[in-house]
Amino acid sequence: MTGKVSPQNYGVLPPAADDGLSQTALCTFYELSWKNLKRGMAVAGFDDVERYFQQTTGIAWTQGKGLRSTKLYFPGESVQNI
Repeated sequence: MTGKVSPQNYGVLPPAADDGLSQTALCTFYELSWKNLKRGMAVAGFDDVERYFQQTTGIAWTQGKGLRSTKLYFPGESVQNI
């Protein structure tokens, strides 16, 4: 069972999301603390960044590679009834 999570901009995609977003950009758009992401995840009861992002944003995010092998997150489906 996971802890309480406060969704931000639930189900809304950031501009240029289809091109992939860095973890910092994703956190900034959804008003999550990128400096304390691991701590926020742990407090909410998550040990997986993608599941945490899914729960807090309403979007299923997958991690992939961008230009220069940069880790980026790409949107999947909007999540209903999480």
